[in-house]
Amino acid sequence: MTDRDGRAWTYRRLGAGTSCVVAGLALVLTLFAASVPAAAQPAPDIRSMCGRTGDVSQLLLDLQKPNAERLWRDSKLFVMRDPDDGSLWAFSIKNSTVHPAVRCRRPGADAGLLCPGSDAACASFATQADEKFEEFGRTPLPAPR
Repeated sequence: MTDRDGRAWTYRRLGAGTSCVVAGLALVLTLFAASVPAAAQPAPDIRSMCGRTGDVSQLLLDLQKPNAERLWRDSKLFVMRDPDDGSLWAFSIKNSTVHPAVRCRRPGADAGLLCPGSDAACASFATQADEKFEEFGRTPLPAPR
């Protein structure tokens, strides 16, 4: 067989040694791929707090209802109240150092915190949330509709 330029092509049969090399390379690549961690997001931290269970996104979705009050927002966090149980919720804003984080407080119960940041950053977030909880906790709940 020849190509367009008239050069002859010859076929060479690969020996058994070549197939062992190929099999060895395939094994090495398979082991390497299995040892490299996936670049996926870490598993969500799921907790039970203020009567709800889930990660930050599930907790926020639980509050997406018509009667939930959006009380306050700045560049670091926003605060909501669930009038069904009176709980107050603070969620971090996307580009903050603790995102995704949530703090909650329910009347007559302890506060909960879910925060993946450093201890200092999470403590600061919790303090800011608690200050807003104090401010809005004094505000009476609106009358049911």
